[in-house]
This record gives sequence, structure tokens and C-alpha cells, in this order.
Amino acid sequence: MLEPSNRTMNAVRVALIAVAGILEDQAPPAAELNSITSQNILRSYLNVLKGNYDDFDIVGQCLTYNLVEVGSSYFISRGYKSEIQNHLLVYLTTSTAFDVDPVSTAEEILNSHQYGIITVRFGDIVDHQKLKMISGGSSCSFTASNSTGLDHLIKPIQRHIMHAESGFTAFLIILVYFNAIGGHYCNKK
Repeated sequence: MLEPSNRTMNAVRVALIAVAGILEDQAPPAAELNSITSQNILRSYLNVLKGNYDDFDIVGQCLTYNLVEVGSSYFISRGYKSEIQNHLLVYLTTSTAFDVDPVSTAEEILNSHQYGIITVRFGDIVDHQKLKMISGGSSCSFTASNSTGLDHLIKPIQRHIMHAESGFTAFLIILVYFNAIGGHYCNKK
């Protein structure tokens, strides 16, 4: 998923952030943008996430906090490619029970073109309309009700990103980042 045929890992930056249910449980990013330099390293970080960030007892989501964090100067200094203008956050979630409504923070991010946002709803109890508002439109909001459905979203999301405004140079996971010329990934619908 990281690497289309005409790109190398040198052009790709990935960060991994597990969004906690309550702020007191929010861990720092599992991997910062300058931490992952290969698909093997990405896999090892994902394995760490699977075993250490899978507490589903609390259904809340501290998304607003994490959206602010990925725009902070500290986070930016840890591998954000400032020479390109646009990066993409991919937010994969099983809950929209937000501690603070993230829509206005997401809109600020989208309007500043610091990041585009794609949301992926996993499961049936997530508010799809809220995720569309966070991502900026239906073209950047995806749904999967099971693991097979999630696997089937990989190619559509890749195609969407690779054809967004004709460019792709990088990639972030909440939260995954890609580059599109002009930062326009989605049409508000």
C-alpha cells in the first residue's frame, strides 16, 4: 500500500497514532513521520499497535486532540515534508463517540491545506455523516463492515489518492499521508 510503481520509500513518510478513548489514556504517536523508512518497519510498528493499542473498553475518541497534535510545530519537526504543501490523514475508526466534536478542527485543517483527510468507518455503529463532515465530503469517506470489506477498500483509496489532482508523493496513518497537488482530495457532497 505504501508504494505505487513509480515511487520509492524515500518519498514516503508514515506516522501512526492510536486515538485514545479518553485524553488521560492518549499515548504519543506510535511512530512519527521520520520513524518509518520501509514497509518492513511499517509492519513492525503495526504489530506493536495490534498488541498495545487495542483497548476497546472505552468507546470515546480524542480525535480533536490528535488533529491539533499533527499540526503542532513539534509533530511537524519530526519529518513533515514542508517542501510539499499537502499531506493526507487517514482516520480509521470503529467509533464516533468523540470527547469534543472534531468537525471545526478538521475544517480548519482542510481549509489550510496542511492535510487532506480520509475517514474509514469500520463497523455498523459509526456515524457516517459525521465522518463525511470530518473528511470534507463523501468522496473521502469510506465504509467497511468487516475485515474483508476493509481489505477491499485498499485499492479504491489508493486509486482515489493517486488520481487526486494528479500527484502523489507521500503517505500518514491516524492517522496515513499522501500528497496531491493543491491539496484537493475530496469534493464536498
